[in-house]
Amino acid sequence: MSGIPSYNLLNGKHKDRVWFTAEAMMYIVSNGTLNLICGLLDKLGERVSITEEVVEAVRHATIVQRLLKHTPSVQVTERAVLLAAESWSGVEILRAFVEHNNRLPITPEAIEAAVNDDFDSEKKMKILLENSPLVGITEKAVAAVAASGYLGSERIFDILFAECKGEITLNLQRGTEYLVTRLLSGGHGATLVGPPIEEAVRVDNPEMVALVLKNQGMPKSPSTKAVEGAVGNISAGKTILEVLLGHGLQMEITESVVRSAARNFTNGYELINLLLGDGERVRVSQSGTEAIAGLLRPATVRLLFERREGEFTISTRMIEAAARNSCDVLEKAAEIAAGHSTEALQVLLEQWGHQICITLKVMEAAAISYSVYDTVKMLFDIRPDEVCLSEDFWVAVAGSHHVPEQSVDQLSEYCNCIQITEDLVNAVHKRGPFNKDLLSKLLCHNKVRITTSGVQAIVKLLDWETFTLMMGQHRHYIHLVDRIVEVAAENEDHGFEIVEFLILEHNESRPWCIERILEAAARNPRAGFHIMQLLLCEFPHARSVTERYS
Repeated sequence: MSGIPSYNLLNGKHKDRVWFTAEAMMYIVSNGTLNLICGLLDKLGERVSITEEVVEAVRHATIVQRLLKHTPSVQVTERAVLLAAESWSGVEILRAFVEHNNRLPITPEAIEAAVNDDFDSEKKMKILLENSPLVGITEKAVAAVAASGYLGSERIFDILFAECKGEITLNLQRGTEYLVTRLLSGGHGATLVGPPIEEAVRVDNPEMVALVLKNQGMPKSPSTKAVEGAVGNISAGKTILEVLLGHGLQMEITESVVRSAARNFTNGYELINLLLGDGERVRVSQSGTEAIAGLLRPATVRLLFERREGEFTISTRMIEAAARNSCDVLEKAAEIAAGHSTEALQVLLEQWGHQICITLKVMEAAAISYSVYDTVKMLFDIRPDEVCLSEDFWVAVAGSHHVPEQSVDQLSEYCNCIQITEDLVNAVHKRGPFNKDLLSKLLCHNKVRITTSGVQAIVKLLDWETFTLMMGQHRHYIHLVDRIVEVAAENEDHGFEIVEFLILEHNESRPWCIERILEAAARNPRAGFHIMQLLLCEFPHARSVTERYS
């Protein structure tokens, strides 16, 4: 639409019969030259259709001025303002809009578009806010201005202070602390929404927390998330909690709050101590007391019982939490009650006496901690009639990640007999090679007896070395019946060696059911073939049995 064809349309003898639709004009104003568009308007006049959509399509301010002058009744739409805010030539287009209609329909999205202009954001923002001071400023716009590397961010905020009378939504997700604090400090006519107190307490800025509380109209109590954030704040947590308490807020110590404090290796326990010291404004939930008993330092547990006696129920679950606690990778607290140090559990028992029973679950929980011996010794010292090292206790010891090998000798002082059962061997097997030394220690101990199920489990699951150690230490207790040979034939890694040993030890006066042993070997995908060959060599009369497996 340029050159000779456009000249013929505008100046030819049929020009009075030419009309331009709105769709055609949208294409022309987007792609045509200024001379062409001005020629259309001058030559064809009313036969050119100028609509809101046509104005939206324009990319040059001079063309906008001509179109609006040609059709004064056309309205400037929200989309036209948004597109102008996004455009590289948007400043002049916006000024043309304002000359045409000094009350533009400006949306928060237009503000977002304006602040993302690397060169003219200040001019665009000033035009938009002067024309519509009540437009909302979204948190996305604030975050864009405050982003690292943004040029002129302070000047943009000066414009917000001077011109904005609407809502400004704030958050602290992208390094906006300085600018948010400035806005919260007042001196402007805008209405601030946010930032959430849950975000403010995680920032190293107690002043901001006070400003947020003032801006929100003093809530009666912060959310659990807010308390979690405060006790997890390594740098400013203490001051922030003092601000919250100083404003009279009611808070609750829940399990999640205690866990957040436990992750704060620097001073998390001190922050819980601070909260425990304010009985007027801070209450402790039942789950919170159990978490303190299980996760925090003994001194904090003692403070809990000294300051908050009567506010909660001492439950078995609480004692189990204290006994079970150990050095967890994610929640490692400096001095952990019961599991790593027995003092916390001792505090509970001394404080509440025989209201607390030492249950089997408590003993099993203590069994998996590194300090199992210290815990057991303490329990036998103060509650000897209630403590028993049961089979389940030893199963837990055998399956523990943390119990040292020397604990076997220490713990054996408190029992007359230790039984190696199928459950105990299974617990060792689940731990792989890590607990093999502990089982070897048990096999060599003079107080250990191995049950029939324990023998069968070792023969089926463990290695040649463990098997020979068992036979060397307990051979006179073990009857080599065919059931033992049967489960040995199922051992995929060491079945051949074990079966061969058992055949050599076989007492022919006690015949074996070779058929069942062969069936077991047939189920062994790795060593079964060689075991069957061995059996057939030693027991040729059983050759007919193998025909069904051939």
